[in-house]
Amino acid sequence: FKERFNRLEWVAILFAVLGVVYMTFKVGEFPYISLILAFSFGIYGLLKKLVPMPALSSITIESLATAPMAIIYLIIVGQTADLSIGWNMSTFWLLF
Repeated sequence: FKERFNRLEWVAILFAVLGVVYMTFKVGEFPYISLILAFSFGIYGLLKKLVPMPALSSITIESLATAPMAIIYLIIVGQTADLSIGWNMSTFWLLF
């Protein structure tokens, strides 16, 4: 997209890479889940930039696409373990 990083942004990228390398050695495992989340967010941003769409239409499609997965997840968790929402009302009210 013809965007260039300035010197300060390159320094920030260097610090981020060094932080990931440091944490990899400190923990002893490669943080693949964190990096997958980071790259998927980057791909999401790229797609949002490539597909010109009004904000309301975009968020509606995103919600419709992710809602089935969220519902399936809640059903599975609800059948295998106690759902934590509602069991501790003090933390439940923090959602509002």
